[in-house]
Amino acid sequence: MLALTGIREESLRRLEKRGETLLEVISFANVRTASLLTPGEQVFLTSEPYEMLGNRTDGIVAEVVSVDIGPVRTNIEYIDEKEIQRARIRVKFHSYGRIKSIMWLNEQPNVELIILENALIL
Repeated sequence: MLALTGIREESLRRLEKRGETLLEVISFANVRTASLLTPGEQVFLTSEPYEMLGNRTDGIVAEVVSVDIGPVRTNIEYIDEKEIQRARIRVKFHSYGRIKSIMWLNEQPNVELIILENALIL
């Protein structure tokens, strides 16, 4: 299962509460991972940053409803480019999970999970 990392905790809580949400990501790693997702597939979402992802990382397992990737104009002062790629991913809550192991395929995290009954850290 692919993983999206560094997701804001408030977005994860909104997903828990509403059962469905729209995530917007602009990090290169997450946009690249989102480009591989298809509706109906499951994805692991965690607030842990990409560099800190490891065994025992907790998060949410969600079902992908839709994925839209495209350019967006930015006004962020420290970024030289005026346009960046953005992925918008609509997801439905499925369960909680904890990483059991990670395989890095083309620098993308592919995780094996333990499904949890209740959220422990979210």
